[in-house]
Amino acid sequence: MNMLLKNFVYFLFVIEGLSGCASSLVYSPSMQPPVQPLKKDQGQAGFGVVLLPQTRPAAAGQKTAVGGEGFLRYAFSNKFSLQGRYWHDLESDNNLYGFSIGGTYILGDSSSSTQYGITCNTAALLDGSSIEGGGTALIGTIWLPEFFSGFRPYCSLGAIIGYRNLNTIPKEWGAGLLVQTGIAWKLTPVLTFHLEGSFVGQMNSYDDISHGIPSFSLAASIAF
Repeated sequence: MNMLLKNFVYFLFVIEGLSGCASSLVYSPSMQPPVQPLKKDQGQAGFGVVLLPQTRPAAAGQKTAVGGEGFLRYAFSNKFSLQGRYWHDLESDNNLYGFSIGGTYILGDSSSSTQYGITCNTAALLDGSSIEGGGTALIGTIWLPEFFSGFRPYCSLGAIIGYRNLNTIPKEWGAGLLVQTGIAWKLTPVLTFHLEGSFVGQMNSYDDISHGIPSFSLAASIAF
């Protein structure tokens, strides 16, 4: 009976640790690009699950939180597309959710088997109706040649800058280096699955701490 009680108390501590009740913001590092860059007037909408990196993992007691996300992208030309993304922290006691908008420009020959793009994103995180922070990112992506019918891998490298409350001294801001690799599987002309792994080397200037934070995302999308 005593052992059962100890196990129950331990279980409560585990649940408390996973609840993410400490003061920490989260963000989505996901890219989940299509199998190939969108052509003019093509669009894509998707949803999935993602491990959201914590901006203050030492305070939160964990480095990531499970989240849900959705995205919508549309190509205004063969070279340029715009994407909106939404994510929601499913673990936190707070109502944390974020939005980002970004543009992707395709470099070089759009018909090449290897393609290159650069993306600029800006984002805001909210707790209910209150804006808690924001950030921006500049990310370069390489689409590698298809190694099997419908399967195409990609790699991304980018820089991230984020802030919480710029009125404080010292300023609540941080920066990070993002490295990604993933694969898009075009199952049908309409349906695509996305599997992605990310690693963020994150520096928190306010707390004077640095962390390496892995992330993972899985999504499905439809073309229109």
